[in-house]
Amino acid sequence: MFSYCCREDRSFFATMPPSRATASSRTTTKTAHTPDKSKTGFLCTESRRRFRSLRRSSKRRNTVTSVALLSRISAEEDERAKIDEVYEQHWSTLRNNGLTHQGENFDMNQMLAITDREIDETPRFQDMRRVNSFSPSQRSLASLRVFDEILLQNQSMYLVGDALSLCDIALFETAYELFREESADFDIAERFNLKYLERFLAHIEDEHPTLREYMKSARRVPRYKRPGYVYINE
Repeated sequence: MFSYCCREDRSFFATMPPSRATASSRTTTKTAHTPDKSKTGFLCTESRRRFRSLRRSSKRRNTVTSVALLSRISAEEDERAKIDEVYEQHWSTLRNNGLTHQGENFDMNQMLAITDREIDETPRFQDMRRVNSFSPSQRSLASLRVFDEILLQNQSMYLVGDALSLCDIALFETAYELFREESADFDIAERFNLKYLERFLAHIEDEHPTLREYMKSARRVPRYKRPGYVYINE
């Protein structure tokens, strides 16, 4: 009986025509979801145009950012390479290839005893051949003047860039020993034309007092003879 009624109900509703409200509702729903082809085409074209514009802008921003980043990296690499170059110059000349503080390429005591004639006949280090007949005093002076020229060109009182680096610390030790009061009884900067090296020493002492205090402390073993210091081999 129950199943019969259900079949009857289904057949009754299936043959029943749709009402006005139902038809109207269906029509309204269909009309609401039917897109306007002219407007849709315009929106699609406008969206694509905006998307391409945004993509081009994004590419330009990324390109500018990439170029700026590469430029910064390149500048940092150039500065590191320059520091290595200047330190290698110090190592091979003022440190005699790391063997000694007083050798064929640089000897402070010999340089301080140089004659006026030797000073006049001393060329730039760049004009000296690797094998030459210049005296140790002249080779020492030419090696030291290289760094005075570098400081002249940089103008920041640092050898490379505008901040302290390893090559500055290495040169600071040499300059500190050279310009100490007991080194000579004459104006070293004036006689050897090393005024920028003298300014470099004063700048490092003022800006980096820790280095200055270390050079004066008993923790540091002096590399050159100085009054009041007793060496074991003596």
